[in-house]
Amino acid sequence: MVPLQYWMFAVAGLRIFGAAQAFFNSARLRTNVYSRQPREVTSLHTRLFGIWTLMSCTLCLATAYDPANRSVLLCAWVSFVLALAHFIQEAFIFRTSSIRDIIPPFIVAGTSIVWIGSILFL
Repeated sequence: MVPLQYWMFAVAGLRIFGAAQAFFNSARLRTNVYSRQPREVTSLHTRLFGIWTLMSCTLCLATAYDPANRSVLLCAWVSFVLALAHFIQEAFIFRTSSIRDIIPPFIVAGTSIVWIGSILFL
């Protein structure tokens, strides 16, 4: 296995954990992701967040399974770009997340964007 596969399996595991929290413990989403505006987090929002997280988990697993597939790599790369953009705008535009809330997704998405981008575009 190549290092990217280990990374993507680890990220997929984190995403499964995040999705489970969204489905079964919405209070965590209110306090750890959208802590500046927890009242805006509804049950519908937590379920959508959980499904979105599971979908991105599937992309991570597909990338880990076949890291040589450029189409899958591109889809995974775009999903990390979108996730990073989402959290940045939640913190700086909509002000629903704090800087502390976006540090973990920033680290994971930023690392993944650079790593996968170096494979795709260099």
